[in-house]
Amino acid sequence: MSHQDNIALVLHAILQLPEEQVSAFCKGNPFDKLLRSYDEFSSSGTSLYRLDVGTQHYKMSVAAYASGLRGRELYGEHRIPLRIIIQRLIESDRTLESIHSILCSNEVVLVTPEEQRYLDSSIANGGLGLRSRLPEDGRDRLAFAGIEGRSGNGNEPPLELDPTPHWRHAKDPLVSARKRRLRLIPHFLCEISEGHL
Repeated sequence: MSHQDNIALVLHAILQLPEEQVSAFCKGNPFDKLLRSYDEFSSSGTSLYRLDVGTQHYKMSVAAYASGLRGRELYGEHRIPLRIIIQRLIESDRTLESIHSILCSNEVVLVTPEEQRYLDSSIANGGLGLRSRLPEDGRDRLAFAGIEGRSGNGNEPPLELDPTPHWRHAKDPLVSARKRRLRLIPHFLCEISEGHL
């Protein structure tokens, strides 16, 4: 049984408790820590978060990939804030299948410190203020911020990377439209058109 299966079983057991006990568990940090554990370890239980080996497991933002920063220098950002995941778990039918579905609907992507600040900082401080909420349009936080993820394990085709943070493109008139796009190498485009992906 994987580490993630074990976490889902523990959550299932907790969510089957009387409502008063579930509410008590939701106060403070225990629920958050348990949910973070779901993503911070490999299926075999190997620690990944804030370690260099994490770059081989998690997706990375294009800027993180291009930055050359080591795994321990990057931040793991959930596409959906854990507060929302907790709310979805509590409001679900609390079956093991629903718990698995909710947990699997989220993903951690390694981002640069600059991208992390942009996501989490308040609007007054130049950020999006999405630390614990989703954007009004319901998209995940990273999609809303224009932070694209790619596999860190090298199994995706090479990209011509534009390391300029995505949110700078709209603000900086000197960044050409050509540089705004990620351009895939030609053989990858052929594979897509031939249906190999």
